[in-house]
Amino acid sequence: MDKSIFAEIGFSKGEIKVYFALLEKGKSKTGEISKYSGVHTSKVYLILDKLIQKGLVSYIIENNIKYFQPSDPEHLLEYIKLKKNRLSEQEEQLKKIIPKIKEKQKLSQYKQSAAVYEGIKGINVLFEEMLDLWKKGEEYLVFAPGDEFKNEKVNEFFKKHHLKRIERGVVVKVIALDSQKEFYKKEYKEVKNFDFRFSSLALPAGVNIVGNKVSMLIGEPYPTAYLIESPFMAKRYRDFFQNIWKIAKP
Repeated sequence: MDKSIFAEIGFSKGEIKVYFALLEKGKSKTGEISKYSGVHTSKVYLILDKLIQKGLVSYIIENNIKYFQPSDPEHLLEYIKLKKNRLSEQEEQLKKIIPKIKEKQKLSQYKQSAAVYEGIKGINVLFEEMLDLWKKGEEYLVFAPGDEFKNEKVNEFFKKHHLKRIERGVVVKVIALDSQKEFYKKEYKEVKNFDFRFSSLALPAGVNIVGNKVSMLIGEPYPTAYLIESPFMAKRYRDFFQNIWKIAKP
């Protein structure tokens, strides 16, 4: 007999073993049930209590010894009916509280926070944290850092960062100044999933947009990064980026 239906309607593995042991053996003491089902005696007591509460097992006492026996299998249908009724009650309860849950969700969407990271090590920590925000297929939008970040050490750091990005399957779009075109064409032409365009407009430098977070890099007077969590700000920067992307040139 396929017993999987019992697991589907909420029976534990132990309950299934004990219930079928009783069905096959009939009226039994706990020790006999334990031996026949393969369930430890200490657990058999708890399982029998649960089956009694479900209305599927009963007991009798003979000569001061308690014997357990299965109820009529028709009680399984009664058990299902009770579960259905309980589910209907729970459904009604959920319908009443869902508006409150949605309100809490709405409030959480507008949660805002900010953090500051100082020095190259701090910026490295920031980008490691941003790795956890990336989802496969998601776009990572970047306004290129200013020229103060154009040195070999920083360049190697960003290349390693993009290797991790590629492993995550994240696509990056970068908008840089026209004056940075030669640098990006040379240094990043072999980097996968890296699409860049250039503009002569005055643009914010070192801004990264991922999910509901925006990070900003400043190189002077010393390297500093700011991470802001704000759905509102992220959307504004994302919309601004997309508008510039449409008019920027490859």
